[in-house]
Amino acid sequence: MAVEEYLSRAKDIALQITSRTQIRKKLEGFNRGEIPFSELVAFSGPKLGDAMKLSEEVVGISRLSPAGTPLVDVGLSPPVRHPLPIPPQGSRDVVIHGPCLLNAKYYFLVGAHIFGAGNEPVGTDIVLFKIDRLQHIVEDYTGLGETGETLLGQLSKDHIHLFTPARRHKNYDIDNIPINTPVGAAITKSIQRQSGITIAREPGGNRVILAYGPMRNANWGIAVKMNTSELYSPVNRQIILIAVVLIVLILLGTLGIVLLMRPLTGALQRECSGRRYAEEEKQKLESQLLQSQKLESVGKLAGGVAHDFNNLLSAIIGYSEMASKELPENHPVKQQIETIEEAGRKGATLVRQLLAFSRKQVLRMSVVNVNDIIRNLAKMLTVMIGEDVSLVLKTASSVKRVMADPGQIEQILMNLAVNSRDAMPGGGQLIIETAEVTLDEDYTQRHEGVKPGQYILLAVTDTGEGMDRAVQEKMFDPFFTTKESGKGTGLGLATVYGIVKQHNGHIWFSSEPGGGTTFKIYLPVVHGEAIKAGEEEATGTKRGTETILVVDDNAGIRKLVTHMLEPLGYRILEASDGRSALQLSDSFTHPIQLLLTDVILEGMNGKELAEEFAVRRRETQVIFMSGYTDNVIASRGVLEGGVVFVEKPLTQDVLVNAIRKILDAPRGT
Repeated sequence: MAVEEYLSRAKDIALQITSRTQIRKKLEGFNRGEIPFSELVAFSGPKLGDAMKLSEEVVGISRLSPAGTPLVDVGLSPPVRHPLPIPPQGSRDVVIHGPCLLNAKYYFLVGAHIFGAGNEPVGTDIVLFKIDRLQHIVEDYTGLGETGETLLGQLSKDHIHLFTPARRHKNYDIDNIPINTPVGAAITKSIQRQSGITIAREPGGNRVILAYGPMRNANWGIAVKMNTSELYSPVNRQIILIAVVLIVLILLGTLGIVLLMRPLTGALQRECSGRRYAEEEKQKLESQLLQSQKLESVGKLAGGVAHDFNNLLSAIIGYSEMASKELPENHPVKQQIETIEEAGRKGATLVRQLLAFSRKQVLRMSVVNVNDIIRNLAKMLTVMIGEDVSLVLKTASSVKRVMADPGQIEQILMNLAVNSRDAMPGGGQLIIETAEVTLDEDYTQRHEGVKPGQYILLAVTDTGEGMDRAVQEKMFDPFFTTKESGKGTGLGLATVYGIVKQHNGHIWFSSEPGGGTTFKIYLPVVHGEAIKAGEEEATGTKRGTETILVVDDNAGIRKLVTHMLEPLGYRILEASDGRSALQLSDSFTHPIQLLLTDVILEGMNGKELAEEFAVRRRETQVIFMSGYTDNVIASRGVLEGGVVFVEKPLTQDVLVNAIRKILDAPRGT
């Protein structure tokens, strides 16, 4: 991503924040004197906190009044001494300032006006961005050789403040450079919207070539610097002297060819070798990026299909489950209904795998020890892989914790174990290892999307048949399988890939035909004590007399929930969307004990509906239901604190247990 493209993206994020309707309406109401300041802060704070999730680079948002007075701050506040990037009055432009120093770190500020329903400015948002990624973009540009540097800076009185020096070997102060130095003069001209190339001598004596040009999206300057000694490298000098070589060839004949071409060809070979290596590394990274983008696109499609399919499966499983309970054991139709229910549950398993691949499943995250999960699962894995395959555990004696869903880590191990078993029809070894590792910048530069830091390595190795290049290129694609028809869905490794990515981890593999396969999974380390999972609550049908408002845009789901709950004594109210639900609530004079709402709704989503209910009916409890959350009540699939969620497809036992658990719990727990 180029620097200007990155800044353009920062502007887009700021505009998305200012365009959020609900908090804009609250601000308009406050400006008109209709709501108190305390209500504005109480409502806008959490909403702006949600807006920060648009990008991990956003670390703070400050909402200002039309007069520029700070109203609501979330995350980091802008530095007091730094001028705020407030656009001209009535302008829809987005202004970028920075860098600014705050708590010993650099950030940049993005400002955009908030426009009301009548297109008049009603306030301003100041968004604080981390500068780390911008530095990473500049530092990762390696097309300038050994001494080339890309420099970004800002004019500060008679100095240029440099904040993204591209290389670590520098002969100048990285904080302030006088404008009369070569670099300072070049960046000053860039800030003045000039462009050009100049050759100059630095204070240390090095002769450098400097190129500079204007930047469209910020009040910064940019310059590119390279030592002249590298620009006129041996190969370039040889090319420049070709004319001289031709003359010498005429004078010296064959001997001249030998004497003069030897150093030239040697230099050319070294240059070509270096360029070939750089090109190979570039192609490797491009291949990794294309594979990631392809899987991301397929994942989005899979998530959308899974959402709709879950609604269909809810009806199939729910009605077959209730019908089966009503029939005596010896009824001739009971077995047929149970077959329908079993097929529906298999379909639900398939949907969960699609959601895992598309990274839209809901995770129950906790701080866990990967070694504990492996030890608890070892007996089951031994049964799964059979007697001909021996399970070898080589876990580190002690490893740090990771933030993970234990059930999903088990799913990773089981899927890889099944694949390994099928790759060893004549028997072999399945080896599971763990270790603490540190991935440095050198590693991350060779692996697209990886951040430096501490990780727990989970390695799964088999001594089986291995994979050829053609299989390796498609191994994570959903529904791709090398097994016979009917013996595999082709979702095993796709599921593993999705789970790892949803845990902010990384997965790599190595395999050769006849040489076995190794999968290496890296999960980021967290600090804290491991939490052991509690026992699952026993299922069972529980009656009740409470009033429940069911909100879902699918009429079949509303009818299914009604048929599940009314026979148990519950009073059911139905609404197809958030607006209808609020109208029904306002006209209903009796208490509503529970709001059971889908997450994904047209117009007002489930979370926004629940927030309105919290104001209008404080006594009403809330349960969310959905095939996937689309980050409405979960960030990257991790449920927000205090959220009760029932996953589609719905079953009567699971739904009733969730209802009784929340209604019977003491208030405030």
